[in-house]
Formats: sequence, C-alpha cells, structure tokens
Amino acid sequence: MNTGVIDLMIQISTENENWANLELYNEVVKVVINLTSAEENAQAYAHKAAIPLLKAIERHTEVMFLQNAAAAMTSMSLYPVASKYLVKRGAVAVIIKSAIDNKDRKNLLVRYMRIISNFLYTESRTSDECFKTNAYSVFEELTQEDKEDKSVQKEWREFVTAYRMKTQRSSSFIGAKHYSIPIQDRLDRAYLRLLTGGTIVIKHKGRGTKPHKKIIRADETCTRLNKADTDKHAKQILMTAVKEIKSGNDHPWLRGIPNDKCFQIVASDPNGKDFYVCLETLTPEKKEGFPFFFYCVLIFETIFVTINCVTFLMQQIDCVLSRYMKKIIMK
Repeated sequence: MNTGVIDLMIQISTENENWANLELYNEVVKVVINLTSAEENAQAYAHKAAIPLLKAIERHTEVMFLQNAAAAMTSMSLYPVASKYLVKRGAVAVIIKSAIDNKDRKNLLVRYMRIISNFLYTESRTSDECFKTNAYSVFEELTQEDKEDKSVQKEWREFVTAYRMKTQRSSSFIGAKHYSIPIQDRLDRAYLRLLTGGTIVIKHKGRGTKPHKKIIRADETCTRLNKADTDKHAKQILMTAVKEIKSGNDHPWLRGIPNDKCFQIVASDPNGKDFYVCLETLTPEKKEGFPFFFYCVLIFETIFVTINCVTFLMQQIDCVLSRYMKKIIMK
C-alpha cells in the first residue's frame, strides 16, 4: 500500500507545478515524512520528485513548511540511494541559501546541519558541494551567534566531525578561500626538495618505541605525502592537512638528536586535533640541497650531453672535410 501512496505523492508533486501551492504541497510533504522512513520510498521520491521539493524550499518562506521539508530531507538523507539524487540536483546549495535567508530560525539551522552531515556520510560528492558553497564558513558564522544554544552547538560539532572526516580539504584550510597557488609553490624550497626526493629519514615516535627508518616522498602534485616502510604498506598524509613544517628538536620525542638534523610535520587529524610527525635526516645537508642521487643524475646528464655535442661537432667537421677533399680531387 505504501508503494501506491508514494507514487501518488510523487505524481502530485510533479504535476501542474503543485509545489508552488504552499497549502497543498505542505500536506504532501507531511505524508512524505512518514513514508520516507522506508529506504525504497526515500529512493523513489528523491529520484522522481527531488526537484519540486528543492524548488519549494527556494520559493516558500513559511517556517512550518520549511520545517516539514527539512524533516523530509533528513529522513531521505539517511540512505545513499536517496542522497545521491538530492545532492546531484543541488540540495546542498539550496540548503545553504535557505540557512542564510532564515538565519534567525535556529531550529531550522539545526535541521539543515543534520541534513548536510548525513549527506557527507552517505554521498561522496557532498564534500565538493560543501566546498563550492562555502558551507563550513556559513554554518560557522551562523552558529557563533548562538553559543549558548546546546542543540545548535551539538549539531555544529557533529557537522564539523563529518566534514573533517569526509572532505579531502583538511581542517587547516576549512573555511578558507581557495588557494590560487599550488601547494608546491607555497612550500619552502628546501623542504620541497626534501619531500619530493624520496629521502630516507628516521621517524621518532617516543612513548618508549624505537625509532625506525622510512622513505618519505610526496606525489607529483604535492597533495599526498607517502611514508613507506620496508615491511609495511605505505601510509599517507594529506598535504592539505599539514599546518606547518618546521626544523629543530624542541619536541620531546627529538631530545638528544642534533638540532640541524631534525624537522617536524604538524598536521590535523579528522577530529581537528594536531599531531606531530618527528623526523631525523641522516645528514644535515639533506635539508639544504638536492639528495646525493640527484647530484649523480645531474652530473651524468651533463657528461652525456657534452659527449653528444662533441660527437655531433666531429661529424659536421668530417662532413665538411670530405666535401672539400672531393672538390680538390675533381680539379
């Protein structure tokens, strides 16, 4: 029976622009709230009637309707099969705009943050949509106005956790403007050579554990830093999660290590907590210039190019002499 009812709700929603009729469509949404607790109903309505729902949220300002619409979307956002249609059709942008337009309605803000948090867990494209709409900064600004409201602050913390866990942009860049300069151009030259050269380092973890060697190498775009071990799979750090790279042995794990051999990578985990990767280079010179391997390659290429140039020059001289001798013989 529910299948027939959800089909009827879809038909009413999509026909004759009924979504523009506030009284009629509000009653439809009330029924949808109850039906979409079932996954198949949520999928069907999101697939076929997401656009009317989003248009209605953009059009109407009546608070009870917006609350009902948000409740329906909350129910559907729990299921990946429904979330993918809502996100694809622009639900994130519509929610952010409605949150800005209704910034004084805190109960609605709580609903909206819950929807986006659910989207982040159930649909992978949500993180990109949040980044495009600057969702983090919008919610951060709106929630700062109600620091004493426990429900708002609770949903804000839940959203932050979901955002930091699912987005590929690190918490160190959350809410910030897009960088027009590539990461590799923002890094200090010495550290860039160190991170991209496949350098062997010694990692210190403290807590009574023995230091061990690793090979660190950033990928071509400097977005991921791989820490390879001889007997384990390589671990990665998102370079966008890195807040600072600094030299020195001021960290407790590096005590007793020469200052000019130490450097630390400070990054943020998905929960927003800072963690340190304490590394020791084998020689102090490796932080200041190219690794020895690159010097060897550079010298080899120079010799190779020089030999080729000399060979080419000798061939040209031989050719000219041959032509000259032929002319002399013919005379």
